[in-house]
Order: sequence, then structure tokens, then C-alpha cells
Amino acid sequence: MRLSDRTYKILKWLIAIVLPAFITFLGVVFEAVGIAYGGTILTILAAFQTFLGTIFKTGEYRYDKDKQEERKEDVEW
Repeated sequence: MRLSDRTYKILKWLIAIVLPAFITFLGVVFEAVGIAYGGTILTILAAFQTFLGTIFKTGEYRYDKDKQEERKEDVEW
């Protein structure tokens, strides 16, 4: 499946910026409120964010490779 540039950039922003910031925010709130198992919840969320980041980075490599091949095809006409 191929993503549009806009969708790609939005997903990259969500995975690299928003999700880690949100997990940090939850950590502060959990600590302030005294949520039981807050550390466990944060560990699971951080693992999920790492999982998404890894998948996205793999996809990003393929995406960049495809873009380079398209540029070569455009030049070689």
C-alpha cells in the first residue's frame, strides 16, 4: 500500500513527536494522581510506540527507495 506524501508526513509526526509527548504527559499525570500500575501502562505504551517507530522506519526506507527510483525513471526518459 502506498501512502500520499501528506499522509506519510502526518504519520511520521504522530509517531515521532505526538506519541512520545503523550506518553510522557501520561507518566506525569499517573504519578501526580497515583494511578495503580501506572508504570506498567507506560511500559506497554512505550513498547507500542517503539513497535510503530520500527515499522514506520522500515516503511520509510522502502518509501525513500521507491522515490529515488521514480526520480531516475523521470530523468531517463
